[in-house]
Amino acid sequence: FDKSNFILESNSISAAGESTCAIWASGDMKCWGHDGYGQLGNGAITGNKNTPSTSVSLPSARDAIATTSGSMAHSCAITDNGAAYCWGEGANGRLGYGKTVDKTSPQKVGLPSDREAVDISAGGYHTCAVLDNGSAMCWGLNQGGRLGDGTSVQRKSPRYVDLPFGKAFSEISAGETHTCGLMIDGTAYCWGNNDEGQLGIGTTSLSSSSTPVQVNLPSGVTAVSIGVGDEFTCALMEDGDVYCWGLNDVGQLGIGNTLDKSSPTKITMPSGDAIKLAVGYDMACMVMD
Repeated sequence: FDKSNFILESNSISAAGESTCAIWASGDMKCWGHDGYGQLGNGAITGNKNTPSTSVSLPSARDAIATTSGSMAHSCAITDNGAAYCWGEGANGRLGYGKTVDKTSPQKVGLPSDREAVDISAGGYHTCAVLDNGSAMCWGLNQGGRLGDGTSVQRKSPRYVDLPFGKAFSEISAGETHTCGLMIDGTAYCWGNNDEGQLGIGTTSLSSSSTPVQVNLPSGVTAVSIGVGDEFTCALMEDGDVYCWGLNDVGQLGIGNTLDKSSPTKITMPSGDAIKLAVGYDMACMVMD
C-alpha cells in the first residue's frame, strides 16, 4: 500500500461541542473552553478556560500532528509516531483505550501495534481512524451500525470497518449517528443511520447499515474530501463543486431550500470553485479559489 495516496493535510485546529484544541508550530497542543469531563486534556478538571493557557498532557517527547474534537466532550490527537490518543468523556468507549471512564489526560488508543494512524475523526459518541495501510477502525457507541463492523455492539476498543474488497480509505469523518469515508479512488462510502438519507444511497427505505454502502456520487467526477454532521453529509469534488445530502431542516445542504435529500445534490455555488470544505453539526462552510 502506497501511503503517498493519502490526500490529507494535518488538521491543526478542531472545534466542536464546547471546547477547541489547536496544535502550535512547536508540536505543543492546547485546548480551551468547557472542562466538565476533562476534555482540555491537561491532567485535571481545572475549570473552564477562556484562553489556551495549559498544554495537553501528551507523552513526553511526542508532538501532535493532527487533532479532532467530538461534539459530546471528547478530543483526540495523532502524534508524530503515528499513535492516537483520546481524552475527555469516556462513555460508550469513545476514547478507545478499553474502558468507559472519563479521562483528563490523553489515553493511548488500542490500535494495532504495527500500524500508524494517518487520519482521525471524533463524532458525537464514537471515534474513527484511518491507518497507514488504508484500513479504518472505529470505536464507541454502535447504535445503527455507525462503527461499520457489521454489528450494533458497543466497542471500548477499535474494531476494523468492514471495508469493501479492493478499497482503501484516505479520509474518514464521524458524525452524530453515521460515518463516511473517502476512498483513494475518489469514491465515498457511508454507514450507520439513514433515517434522513444521510448515507446518500437515494433512499431511506434502508433505515441503517452496519457496513459501508457506496454513495451515489455523480458519474465522471471523483471526491477529494468528505465531511459528516448531524444526519447530513457533504463532499468536495475534484472539479470544485460541492454535493450534500441528508437532513436539511435549517438549510445545511446549501441547495436554496429546506427539503431533505437522500441522494447527493449540488449546492448553490457562488462564482468560482471550492477548494476546502468544513462540515459542522448543522451547517457547512467552504473556501473558494
